[in-house]
Amino acid sequence: MSGDLSNLGSAPTALDFSLGVNRVTGTMGGPPNSDPDIISFTIQPGQFLTSIFLEPLAPAERSFYAIAAGPTINLTDGTTHLGNYLTYQFGELIDELSLGGEFGGTGFTVPLGAGTYTAWIQEISTRTDYTLAYTVIPEPSAYPALVGTFALAAALLLRRSRHRFQGCP
Repeated sequence: MSGDLSNLGSAPTALDFSLGVNRVTGTMGGPPNSDPDIISFTIQPGQFLTSIFLEPLAPAERSFYAIAAGPTINLTDGTTHLGNYLTYQFGELIDELSLGGEFGGTGFTVPLGAGTYTAWIQEISTRTDYTLAYTVIPEPSAYPALVGTFALAAALLLRRSRHRFQGCP
């Protein structure tokens, strides 16, 4: 997703995340109104959010990032956030956010499970381009079923290839 994103905590841009890496690209900050970007997304049952990775900013700046449970985010009270963080460089944000935050967030357990979440990123002084990469994986309890499916498919392919080559000298 890229383009102009909402700047309203009460009406974020709703995004659909799928399994894998979901990139959100935008431009934020700069006078006169600091142009925050606010998105909401839903992690489906049986899925987890394992990473929120901030790719290098252009130009490099300190920026604010917050995440809240639910379809909106309070822009005036950090204690209502799960986590909030003043980023000083690019990199993984989810671990720092899970601690609650610099401005009174409640904290959370990584990975984030099913539910709707709202994120807010903002730079005040400089107009900055950014990309956030959100990684969504299937629930770990689904792994045995996936492994079993792959093992069955591999066994059938192996059986088929052995059967095909039995008549060869």
